[in-house]
Amino acid sequence: MGLVLALVAMTGTGATGKASSAQPAGIFVFNAAGNAVNAVAEVAAGPLPRQDVQGFDWTVGWAVLEPTPSNYQWTVLDTAVATADAAGFTSQITVLPGTLAPDWVISACPDITITLLHTQKVATIAVPTTKCFLDAWTAFIAALGTHLASLHGVTSVQASGLGDQGEMTLSPPTTGTWADVGVTTTSLLAGWKRVLTAWHTSLPASIPAALAIEEPLGIGVSDVLGPLIHWIRSHFASAVWIQQNALRATTPETSGYWPIVKKSSRWTDTGWQMFGYGTENGDLETAFTIGLASHARYFQIYLADIIDSTQTAALEYLASNI
Repeated sequence: MGLVLALVAMTGTGATGKASSAQPAGIFVFNAAGNAVNAVAEVAAGPLPRQDVQGFDWTVGWAVLEPTPSNYQWTVLDTAVATADAAGFTSQITVLPGTLAPDWVISACPDITITLLHTQKVATIAVPTTKCFLDAWTAFIAALGTHLASLHGVTSVQASGLGDQGEMTLSPPTTGTWADVGVTTTSLLAGWKRVLTAWHTSLPASIPAALAIEEPLGIGVSDVLGPLIHWIRSHFASAVWIQQNALRATTPETSGYWPIVKKSSRWTDTGWQMFGYGTENGDLETAFTIGLASHARYFQIYLADIIDSTQTAALEYLASNI
């Protein structure tokens, strides 16, 4: 959801033996893959110095890339990566399942209607812990991993999976509870382990996966995140990065996800994505200071803030301190 300013990844080896290659330092601008031509042009002409921008984080819905079963349409993604590469930028990739899953997945699998936490919009998604959904999603992950081997300049992929978008969060059902459809701590933990294993085994060795952490049903409701991070460390170590996607000037440093990000920085690369853009984050320099104190190596920041000249000083502060 943002642009990433990243001084990332010392070369390391995960517990399963997959290497996490050194990644370039710099700013990665989050934007929709379908808007790549405009986004690259805006950044190139924008107020942030060109040398501060390393690349882009391209977001695209699963439905765009697999509109019918096994019918992979990579053009939008390929164009985004190629456009960035031609301008001298690298690319990160985020594919969104959940509300952006293909209609054929939602029709084929058990589904549930939810009310999205941030927008209060109602949406129908496939129940993410079902075999039907997990079979379809891990098959897509395998196909994407194979395809990425043919592309130049991709530096990481977000390990999206069971959330209603790219993170781990599941918004509440419009009626009933998640337990009514079999979504519990146990089924979520098993599902996330399956998805993370698929990302790790499917991606080329030079491309790490990054998990955007949250407690899926809310802190104190489910108990997935702690056991999952322990499992990730023991199985994959630095081959899987840890990030959190809601940094702002009011993010607490003694509770919530900040301590988890800081602790995880001891064994893998960590980062933050901004909560939003403009006034949604509060003072950007304050937010960056909080994020830097967690020893994060990359920050994802919305394109709107990157091309806003009133935010350039804060971005240069971050670039000089990361």
